[in-house]
Amino acid sequence: TRDNYKDLLFNSESNTYSIKFSELSYNNNNQCANIIPGQESLSLVKSRVVKNPVHISKVITSGGKKIAYLMYNQFLGVVESENKDYNSELNDVFANFLSNGVEELVIDLRYNPGGRISTSINLASMITGQFNNQVFAKERWNSKLMNYWNENSPESLLNKFTDKLDIGLVPQEFLDDNVIVIYTPAIKNDNVFLDFFSNKKRNKIFKRSEILGQISANSKCIAVAGTHGKTSTTAILSHLLYSNQVKFRSFVGGIMKGFDSNYISTGDEYVIIEADEYDRSFLALDPDYSLITSIEKDHLDVYDDLESILSSFGIFCDKTKKSVIAEKDISIKKDFSFSIDEDADYSADIIKNDLNGIHFDFKTPNNLITNIHARVIGKHNLKNVISALSLIDQIEDFNLEEFIPYLSEFKGIERRMDIYKYEDKVIVDDYAHHPTEIKSIFDTIDSNYQDKPKAVIFQPHLYTRTRDLMDDFAKVLSYFHEVYLLDIYPAREKPINGITSEALLNKIDASKKEIVKKVEINDVINNTNCKIIAILGAGDLTVNLNKKIFTNE
Repeated sequence: TRDNYKDLLFNSESNTYSIKFSELSYNNNNQCANIIPGQESLSLVKSRVVKNPVHISKVITSGGKKIAYLMYNQFLGVVESENKDYNSELNDVFANFLSNGVEELVIDLRYNPGGRISTSINLASMITGQFNNQVFAKERWNSKLMNYWNENSPESLLNKFTDKLDIGLVPQEFLDDNVIVIYTPAIKNDNVFLDFFSNKKRNKIFKRSEILGQISANSKCIAVAGTHGKTSTTAILSHLLYSNQVKFRSFVGGIMKGFDSNYISTGDEYVIIEADEYDRSFLALDPDYSLITSIEKDHLDVYDDLESILSSFGIFCDKTKKSVIAEKDISIKKDFSFSIDEDADYSADIIKNDLNGIHFDFKTPNNLITNIHARVIGKHNLKNVISALSLIDQIEDFNLEEFIPYLSEFKGIERRMDIYKYEDKVIVDDYAHHPTEIKSIFDTIDSNYQDKPKAVIFQPHLYTRTRDLMDDFAKVLSYFHEVYLLDIYPAREKPINGITSEALLNKIDASKKEIVKKVEINDVINNTNCKIIAILGAGDLTVNLNKKIFTNE
């Protein structure tokens, strides 16, 4: 907003340069149009972004030296926009600087919304590249950006911080021999910190799953595993135990609404753990009770095929001390089954299913509980509910019917079927990143908005998953009328030749399909004619999403 730019101050050695907000002029779109007309002023670089000032540039004379000042706002939105002439326009800006005899360049990144380090790094990389090409070759520029950025940027400081030769920069208390090092599967073996402690050979080093195994060893352990639904099911269990004042600790794979955390601790009689099959981490656990929500092909960078996945789940079941509960159609040894589609030890009959929740009857091996209300949306979430209830019913210390009333108070997990209204459109935001999960989301919104065209904005997650399930992704995404794909979110992986969002897009059959950038998500929402829009993926696709304009449905 305009108030962000009332005073912009810049320090350069002993000199201070100031551009007052009052010096800027605006057009009717509230976009910064230009600096005060004058011999030394430069025009605004044009951009698609219209709501805020984007670039402000000016040449200042101080101490007999001409200094170019450049302030960037919404930088990422400009560079990743559809403005094909952006680089040439930036070249023109630097050419104007040069023609004005500017000797020094000051760039202010402080007003970059969100303060994202990656955005500023991208900015510096692009600017210094342009600057090098046009200016340094002429050997007449002293770029403070180059010197300061190289020495003090977050990226450079991080490089120093993680450089084994400069490990002394790490606070001493973190380098002591009694420090226990815990790392997750996301940490690669060549990580500088991990490598440092490994070479010391004096610190205890554990995988996170091993620590969870130790934490759960002295409690009654409830482990929730499966390809889909384990985060939601773990959260439902955690909510029910918390509401019924059970003494427990819980480790959930998402942020629980109402707790604003993925960790709950009220005691240590029980521990609930979301057991991750990736890297076979869940085999570090020795649970008392195991719940398996689903098993499908996934993480084929670790597993050879579905058979090897089933084999690992089989070992997981064998390590379970008391009861194993699994979906009925899973071909694995289990003590009890559950299903929402067929008869099983635990099953449900839906009475009413809408955006206010689900009313259902629940059948157990020994009982029938009628007219239960669960505050969840979608049949896939009902499956998570009955799996949680099935497990609670198997714990001899618990009375199932004492827990059921709290289902109507469940607030959910962030980015799990979050539904918003924006003008006359409905936005569904979800973590779905597997074809089956996307199909579940589509079925849910289609059952509630059957006659309305639907768009999806999807960010594929992992190169290996995109490679291994590309045809399945293409099939399920083709259910939508419009498909907008972001680049693949790599997480821990390096690119794989030929595995791109463009390759996936070519396989999708939709009336409209295109590749977009994260910063264009708001534009897609505004411009699409579809009234139902699903935003799906497990990466960072919502980082630029302006949720402030949404209202809860």
